[in-house]
Amino acid sequence: MRGRFQGIIDNPWLISALRLALGGLFIASSIGKLQYQAEFTDAVLSYHILPTDLAEFYASALPWAELFIGCSLVLGIFSLFASALSIPLIISFLIANIYSFFHSVEDPCDCLGKLVVLGHPVALIIDLVMLLVAWLLLFQPDKAGFLGIRSLLDRPDLGLEGRARFIFQAALVALAMVVAVFPLEGTPVAPEGELYDTPELLFFYQGNPAYFESEFDVLRELEQEYSGRIVFKAFNYGEDPRVAQEFDVDISPTVLLVIGKSKEGEYLEYQRFEGSVDKQRLKDAFDEMLGSG
Repeated sequence: MRGRFQGIIDNPWLISALRLALGGLFIASSIGKLQYQAEFTDAVLSYHILPTDLAEFYASALPWAELFIGCSLVLGIFSLFASALSIPLIISFLIANIYSFFHSVEDPCDCLGKLVVLGHPVALIIDLVMLLVAWLLLFQPDKAGFLGIRSLLDRPDLGLEGRARFIFQAALVALAMVVAVFPLEGTPVAPEGELYDTPELLFFYQGNPAYFESEFDVLRELEQEYSGRIVFKAFNYGEDPRVAQEFDVDISPTVLLVIGKSKEGEYLEYQRFEGSVDKQRLKDAFDEMLGSG
């Protein structure tokens, strides 16, 4: 039995198929996050596992690391390094999904951004499978490069050696990353529907307005700066619970950026910010939203 199992995992065709599958999954995961970078950052922050600055850095760097790993594995270039780099990333996914079971993280896993919505149990199983595949690739470096570009570049008749070969391989991976993210330039910012001429910022709070004076000060400053380009509205949903239900708000305060309505009459939410108001994050979201309109 052990010999048969060893024969299976030593099969270069199987190892290559696993390499391509893992690489494709990393590329899909990366594109899903880059397409909705702000939402993914909010998702990472919502776990409260990392300090805010570190969580924001992780959310910004992770999609690009995934894209590098995915393109490297699909091309069969730097397969050993990409496999090694993928292991700590996958472990971080495992930690987040395990954490969700013990801390009532209700939102679905943002593993693939908005491409595919996964529950945490399913995401945990996928993470374990990914970890196993990465481990196999790490300890099967020769077979992991089978049918990859690296095996072609190693041919002596091409005359690529040392630094020249490394630079050429790095250029191929970089080109693949550019090709992968290029379609995102035309990604729509919202579902199909009626877009407002002027986007709206909706500020939801509950309780005495005096408790949110600092948030109102920030919003007043932003309202002056973006006058005529964004409409600012505030709602005390403690006085009208129907507002909270309509916009699915349960955290005070919450800021929604709304750009229109869908054909079904639902508001098209561009971004959502829950908790204390961060002026710079709102400005970045405004500029991105107005620039893509």
